[in-house]
Amino acid sequence: MGKVYSCALALLLCARLGAATAAPAALTSGGEFRYTVCLGNLRPAGFVTLRKAVRLTLPENFAFAFRFRGEAPPATLELKVVDTAGNVWWRRWPRGAPPAVWQTTVARRSRLAHAWGPDPDRGPRDVVAIEIALSGGEPGAGTLWFDDLVLEPREPVTPNGVVPQVTASSARPDAPPERVVDGDGVTPWRSDVVPDPQWLRLDFGRNHEYGGLVIDWDPDDYAVAWGVEVSIDGETWQRVQSTEKGKGGRVYVYMPDTECRFVRLVLERSSRGLGFAISEMAIEPVAFSESRNASRVLAKSIFAYRARGTSSSSARDVTVLAVHLDRMTRSNA
Repeated sequence: MGKVYSCALALLLCARLGAATAAPAALTSGGEFRYTVCLGNLRPAGFVTLRKAVRLTLPENFAFAFRFRGEAPPATLELKVVDTAGNVWWRRWPRGAPPAVWQTTVARRSRLAHAWGPDPDRGPRDVVAIEIALSGGEPGAGTLWFDDLVLEPREPVTPNGVVPQVTASSARPDAPPERVVDGDGVTPWRSDVVPDPQWLRLDFGRNHEYGGLVIDWDPDDYAVAWGVEVSIDGETWQRVQSTEKGKGGRVYVYMPDTECRFVRLVLERSSRGLGFAISEMAIEPVAFSESRNASRVLAKSIFAYRARGTSSSSARDVTVLAVHLDRMTRSNA
């Protein structure tokens, strides 16, 4: 992965903004940008846009990333890519409060939707402008800081349905780790009865984009304390989810904007101290985590199906784990 583009965004103040100013700080020799946007009164129909004219040919797979923080009321954040034919693709983060500390926001190729323009099927390729915009904010003053806009080339992603290679820290001879992805819920992986912690690792072989995991724990030997980690190279890992109150059953791990080669479950404490077991695990596509609400609705609908007598599972058997960057929320369906 390499940084192929960074820029200073030229400011465009749109007329429908109430009162706003933006002041660029000193630009570095590498062309990185830093802008402070001061919002006086961003009305619900108003918007402010930072725009940069460019000449870029995008690779097959890529991601735009930038850092920002702010002290302002909630507003919709948008990144827009404009091509030579006048098509606009965008990634929108609706009506969120800006983070108080610097946070990197990523817009992946697969998450750019066609907003308007004559040719929605061609996909973004030859780019003439990049915009970062705020729209539809709640009334009130505030300040936002933007920095380090980059375009990162990415390896082409593997298609959905690719079965990963599965390894584990230990396994009983009759319950190897590859059983968690064999599509058969009655053939679990079981770790040895050894001191905690243990781990289970998925390797997709190359970069893979997905929306989350569905984990069916063994009814007896499930993890009470555990976490999910992701890695591009198998060496450096990022923890994206953790809990110390696992109750087994079926767990939905909601992971929007996740792209990596490796996923690892770190199993820190078992339910009865006799090792860990997972009946089945499914890797869900990007659509699985299009919105946090969609994930919760999915889990509730599955619970409702079980509650009608199609399964002996109880309400505690369905758990939604929602993950976004370094923030995690948890909700029992």
